[in-house]
Amino acid sequence: MKPVIALSCAYNQDAEAYSLKKNYCEIIEKCGGIPFIVPYLSEANSDEILNTVSGVLFTGGGDIAPNIAGFEHAVYSQNCNGERDLFELNLCKKCYEKNVPVLGICRGMQLMSVAAGGQIAEDISLISAHAKSHRQTVAGNIPTHKIHIQKDSLLYKILEKDTVYVNSFHHQCVTDGGFLRLSAFAKDGVAEAAEFEKYNSFALGVQWHPERCLSDGVSEKIIKYFIEKCKK
Repeated sequence: MKPVIALSCAYNQDAEAYSLKKNYCEIIEKCGGIPFIVPYLSEANSDEILNTVSGVLFTGGGDIAPNIAGFEHAVYSQNCNGERDLFELNLCKKCYEKNVPVLGICRGMQLMSVAAGGQIAEDISLISAHAKSHRQTVAGNIPTHKIHIQKDSLLYKILEKDTVYVNSFHHQCVTDGGFLRLSAFAKDGVAEAAEFEKYNSFALGVQWHPERCLSDGVSEKIIKYFIEKCKK
């Protein structure tokens, strides 16, 4: 039986509709899973969700709300949705408690880190004067910068490479992974991966968007490894 994967989603207030870019669903199906989009439900339903699915993919989207991320004087935060943040943070913490496999993409990696007791920077420019922009202007299927992967990491185990080229569409970044290990970095020091793998637990967050680069030889390996973990 194929594993059912819960996918987080955005909410369009004007249309009063939940939404998710279809490439998230496409890559889950292509790699052997069944995508299941989850709307924002009450905290009481988190256990029922996790009893229904085999793993959770926290997708990209707007910034985590300043009061939830812990920013005292927010200046750079954009497109925040506190309702989404609270639902996903609670769900992610439940995943950690129940050893439900978790994959985070872009915002998803940041959310995973906050749920693990870590911290994010409201904007990359605040952590280093030498940090470069991580918002590319070309199409998402074009990798634009190189990342360096620690050789004793889970990500290296999956990709069998210590450097890969990735796309980039973010301005916030993880500065402390909490109990997640930061295992890959861009040249300017920005964290590009956070992970945890022990016993039956699996958690991996990547700061780029693998769902937009299906033919790069890297993205499918990450999703397939996640799907395999969801089968156990």
